Amino acid sequence: MIESFIVFTAEHCPGCGPVKEFLKGTSLSGRVMDIAESEASEEAVKFAVRSLPTVIFLDQERNEVARAHNVSDVKSIIRGD
Repeated sequence: MIESFIVFTAEHCPGCGPVKEFLKGTSLSGRVMDIAESEASEEAVKFAVRSLPTVIFLDQERNEVARAHNVSDVKSIIRGD
């Protein structure tokens, strides 16, 4: 079950804005992490993030349960498709 999310973004990323805006409108709690910051960069390595945006959906134990890269995928995961 999805408890929260981490979304990895960058200032220069054209797809990041729509994903961040969509996530703001959900009831999920989460963090937005800009990979230009060292903490975010370390987390991105931990989760093997290879492209931006990347949304990592986490369960209660902070285990990854799903991953998305665009608004369409985020919607599908939240709906449980």
